[in-house]
Amino acid sequence: YAAEKLGCAPDQCVVIEDAVAGVKAGKDGGFFTVAVATGGATFEELKNVTPSADLVFTSFARASFL
Repeated sequence: YAAEKLGCAPDQCVVIEDAVAGVKAGKDGGFFTVAVATGGATFEELKNVTPSADLVFTSFARASFL
């Protein structure tokens, strides 16, 4: 919905999530999805989501290139 409102296709966007449900929603929507373990879910939980995130980090410090 948000990408559509911005006039962007999912393949032109990035979803950054800290929750399992958010990772699933991002992937189901066709987005490049980054999972960051900030307290919403553990690194292990985010790493094992199906469908899996494209990238998984233990913290935003580890994802500084974003």
